[in-house]
Amino acid sequence: MDLIDQVILVGAGTRVPKVQEKLAEGMKRDLGKNINTDEAAAMGAVYKGADLSSGFKVKKFITKDAVLFPILVDFERELETDEASSKTVKVVRRTLFSHMNPYLQKKILTFNKHVNDFTFYVSYGELPVPSHEALAIGSQNITKIDLKGVGTAIEKNKGEGVEPKGVIAHFLDENGLFSLNLVESVFEKNTTVEPVAEDTLSKLGSAFTNLFSGGSHEPTPEENTHDSEDGKAPDDHKPHEGETGDSHEKDTGNESVPNVGEGSTKSANESGESDAGNTGKIDDAKIPDKVNATAEANKPKLVIVKESIEVQTYILDVLPLDGEQFKVSSTKLKELDEIDRTRTLREKARNALESFVSDMQHKAYSDDHELFLTEEEREAIGKFCSETSDWLYEDGADAEKNIYEDKLKEIKLLTKDFLDRAREYRERPDALEALDKMLNISTSFLDGSKKLPEDLQYFSEIELTTLDKAVKETLEWKEKQLEEQAKTPLSEAPVLTIRSIAEKIDTLDREVKYMMNKARVEKLKKQREDAAKLVKEAEEKLKADKLKAEQTPSSSVHEELPITEIPPADWKKFEEMISENYDNETFPEDSEVPVASEENEPSESTGEPLHTEL
Repeated sequence: MDLIDQVILVGAGTRVPKVQEKLAEGMKRDLGKNINTDEAAAMGAVYKGADLSSGFKVKKFITKDAVLFPILVDFERELETDEASSKTVKVVRRTLFSHMNPYLQKKILTFNKHVNDFTFYVSYGELPVPSHEALAIGSQNITKIDLKGVGTAIEKNKGEGVEPKGVIAHFLDENGLFSLNLVESVFEKNTTVEPVAEDTLSKLGSAFTNLFSGGSHEPTPEENTHDSEDGKAPDDHKPHEGETGDSHEKDTGNESVPNVGEGSTKSANESGESDAGNTGKIDDAKIPDKVNATAEANKPKLVIVKESIEVQTYILDVLPLDGEQFKVSSTKLKELDEIDRTRTLREKARNALESFVSDMQHKAYSDDHELFLTEEEREAIGKFCSETSDWLYEDGADAEKNIYEDKLKEIKLLTKDFLDRAREYRERPDALEALDKMLNISTSFLDGSKKLPEDLQYFSEIELTTLDKAVKETLEWKEKQLEEQAKTPLSEAPVLTIRSIAEKIDTLDREVKYMMNKARVEKLKKQREDAAKLVKEAEEKLKADKLKAEQTPSSSVHEELPITEIPPADWKKFEEMISENYDNETFPEDSEVPVASEENEPSESTGEPLHTEL
């Protein structure tokens, strides 16, 4: 308690006086009430989100989640006794996640004494709460985990140079959710590097390289490393049975430990000396001997082998429901849902009554509504609201839904008249404005219709008279009603109502729309008649021209037709016209039609052929 500087209330529930009283007694200090408890959690989440985001810059603050209930692992281990034939079993307990350890945590637990399949249990540790509160948590046993395949993995990797490192279990507690991610059996295996034989060309290439590079090859710092005394890499730390540790490595299957550096050894002849008589020639002694490869052979290499272990998890804290228990639980849930639904409907009815009563108590004495109430109505409404309000907080606190609804209907009936008068007063100006607009439209339409010429007049005299009469009657009614309404007090029923104004608007609108639709139909009808008349005239003219052409005698074939100058672009039309006239040409039955033939000779008198050239 001495480490706590201040206690700040967060959450709407902390506004309850009894909650604050208990907190003050337990903390032995004043409570911080300087923030809005309803908004505190939401604002904290906003600031935390802004802190995590890279798009906002806020004052740095740190929030951490911690493990409230410690988690332990229990398993059995066999111990050898003095007697060779007897063994004892010891229960080992290891803490996996300690109390108040921060999230996110990854833990590794190593079982290095088990050579066969085994089982371990995960449970809660010592709970940091009173015993009566610990009962609310339920069973402290969380899960039972069976590991299968341990003996098979050991048998599979048995051999010379193989050392088992135990069974490693990877646990994860992410945001308070415990899980076992992976279980594997790990082995260390020593292997040797096989020498790579060099062919003659490789040897010659190495000799040329050494000749022109000016001497022997010096090992690089990476190559200038040494083995340990036993020829193996230093052994890793061997964890004790059940030892846990944080995991920061990524498992990638088989892992090899890098071998120690391998410096290149040289033969005695490779000293850089050369005979004077062999200058510029390749000395056979400088060709690397096979001894080099042999010296580099059999270097030890450490390989990590991992075998996955089958995991079977059994949940112990929340047992699955069987058939009968499931039915009972389902029935219980339905009953609870029905109770919640009934309670919600009752609370809605109560809230509706309470809010309406409060609203009427305010309006009955407000300046905006007191003009629409008589003194008797104000007293009756005030009395009913006071009685209902007292009843709500006393005997009616737990009443049924239908009782709340009946009282709401009663008070609505009591306040209906004065609320209607207030509504009529507020909405009447808008309704009158709409009526004036409709009158202007009707008057303009009527004046335009009267000015139409006689051939375009679509309306009868009766229709024009009916619309004119409706406009005049509406104007007279409006003036009369306004005069009577001005004489009527606001606390009495209005003479000029919104409903009556709407009826007048509908009457004028109906008449105008009827005449507009009729004008549209008549206009379309006249357009169709004009089009039909034009088509008929064209057909009659075409028929008369055809009849005239049939009655006109055909001209002599010896008569020369007039030659007309035709523009080049009209030749096609001209040919079609000639073809049509020629096809329509007829001859009298008694006349002889000259036929062109080979016997047609030029006339002696004229010297012209019998046909006419165009």
